[in-house]
Amino acid sequence: EDILPLTRSFLPDVCLLDIGMPRCNGYETAKKLRAEFGAAPKLIAVTAYATERDRVTAREAGFDLHIAKPFESPELVAALGRLAATA
Repeated sequence: EDILPLTRSFLPDVCLLDIGMPRCNGYETAKKLRAEFGAAPKLIAVTAYATERDRVTAREAGFDLHIAKPFESPELVAALGRLAATA
């Protein structure tokens, strides 16, 4: 399913995207979101792909942050705080 119509319908502030999604990977989804909406919404990659190269690839695709799975709630809260501080 394409995320663009859903995103258009309510314009979220933040999207958490897995990189390894079926039919459309998170990198391609991030690129589509950036092409359509620019810098908003903020994008967080939530993924088991956690090497430094994966982080660079996520940044190049348009992600604002990268969180490796599994993660704890405080890590997500801290990431959201960092995004809010830059808004």
